[in-house]
Order: sequence, then structure tokens, then C-alpha cells
Amino acid sequence: MPSRFIDPTTDFGFKRLFAAASNKDLLLYFLNAVFRGEKVLRDLQLHKNEFVGDDIDSGCVVLDLICTAADGSYMLIEMQNAAHKYFEQRMLYYGSKLIVDQAPKGNRALWNYNLKAVYVIVIMDGFTLADDDGEVIQDIALHTKDTWRIFCPAYRYIFISLKNFQLDAEALTSELDGWLYILKHASMINEIPEFLKKPVFLKWFAIAEYVNLNKEDKDMYNQSLKNKWDKASTLAYAREEGEAQGLAKGEAQGIAKGEARGIAKGKAQGIAKGEAIGALAAKREIAGKMKAANVPLET
Repeated sequence: MPSRFIDPTTDFGFKRLFAAASNKDLLLYFLNAVFRGEKVLRDLQLHKNEFVGDDIDSGCVVLDLICTAADGSYMLIEMQNAAHKYFEQRMLYYGSKLIVDQAPKGNRALWNYNLKAVYVIVIMDGFTLADDDGEVIQDIALHTKDTWRIFCPAYRYIFISLKNFQLDAEALTSELDGWLYILKHASMINEIPEFLKKPVFLKWFAIAEYVNLNKEDKDMYNQSLKNKWDKASTLAYAREEGEAQGLAKGEAQGIAKGEARGIAKGKAQGIAKGEAIGALAAKREIAGKMKAANVPLET
């Protein structure tokens, strides 16, 4: 049976709760919590999430959520449920797409490369970056190599690892804590924790309640949830298969290597033993000849 609240890490759940125009205030609260006072957003304009390629071979890029702030800066919010090869490069590509697409089709000279800021915010469900250091949020910007001076503060990549967020409901102290707790645990909550009984969170829970969905939305959510579970099951199976194959291969290689070392060691020991026996026989022969020649025992 479905849980009381829909899972915000599913494609349907994330877009219903954060990408709908009627829920723009929720997205504002969430982003301001992520920026933690460094940047304060007053308003947002939601955009289409599909970027068509420049030619037939380029295809298109479909992003989870794109919006612009009142100052013109771009926000890309991505929900990712699984790590994959070149994950960081993929996020760089997405951000670069938002930078490149700012160029006008004409009048480049008048434009003069006056780029707006781009912030890529990636919510990672169930995995971390390859160089994970246990942090919940990794805020990445271009900087100089030696002095760590920020080269271009307007371009940022903020990676949020729900896996590294370990606070219980009783330990929540900030709005950011509240949002991260909701993102990670919403589908397991039956009773709303005391800390989350605030207007913004209560609105979120009201929208997220499964019984409030119409039949069509319930069908779409259930399919989205199934897709997430299927992907997780496929990845788990692939991981188990990979581990089993790796173990079998490791055992085979270990046995082969052990046998080779054993043979080599046996040969070396055999040669050493043969040489020792040969040396002893030579000593005995010399001693016998000396004795037959009546050489004194002391000699």
C-alpha cells in the first residue's frame, strides 16, 4: 500500500511538489534554506525543462527543474536517484548548457558576453560523490589553485547527499534540516514531527498527502514509484552480480597465483636441496681421499 505522503525523490513527486507554479513558494523556501543567507531569493520564474540540440545528432537534454531569480540568475535543480559513470561530468554539462544557451542568436557584439549567474543544485538520493568526505552539502566553485581565491563566484555546483544526512526528527534545528528530513523520510512519515509543524512544511505535507491525489495523479505517481523501485532493484542485482563475479574471479586468480608461487617455490627448494646434497657428497669424497693418503686428522 502507498505511504501517507508521496515520495519526493520520485520523478512525479519531485515535480508535483516543487515544479508546479502553484507551489513556487515552497521552492523559494527550499532554495533560500540551501543558500543559508548567502543569497536571498524574492521571486522565481519557472521555465521549460527541455533544451533541444543544435543539430539532428545532438538530441535534447531534459532537466528536472529550471528557474530564474529576480536578479536574472539561473537555478537548475536536479533530483538523482543513482550514481552512474561520469556523473560529475554530466552535471557540468547541464550547467554549461545553461551558460551557452544565454548567447543571443544575433547581435553578439552588443551582448558582449554579459552572462548571468548559474547555480546547479543536485539532490542525490542514496549515493554520494566519488570523493565523498561525509558532508551533507558540497558547495563547489571555480577557484585559483594556490590561493583558493574564488575565480568566478557566479557559477556554482551544490551537491546535496541525502545519504549523509543522519539527523532524527528530534534533532532538527534549521529550515534546511527540515527540508532534508522531508526529502529523505517523507514516504516513511505517518505523524508529522513537531519541528515540521510550521506553515510552509504543513502546506508541503498537505500537497504530498496521497489521498489528496486524483485517480490520474495516483496512477502517475504509482508508476513513477515503480520505476524508482525497478531501477533500485536492477542496480542492486547488478551490484550483487558484479561482486559475485569479482569474488569468483579473485578466487580463481588467487588459486592460480598461489599454485604458480608454490611451483616456483618448490623448484627453488628442490634446486637448493640438490645443491646441498651435491656439496656434501663432494666434501665426503675429498675427506675420503685425504684419509686414504694418511693426512693427519687435524689437517
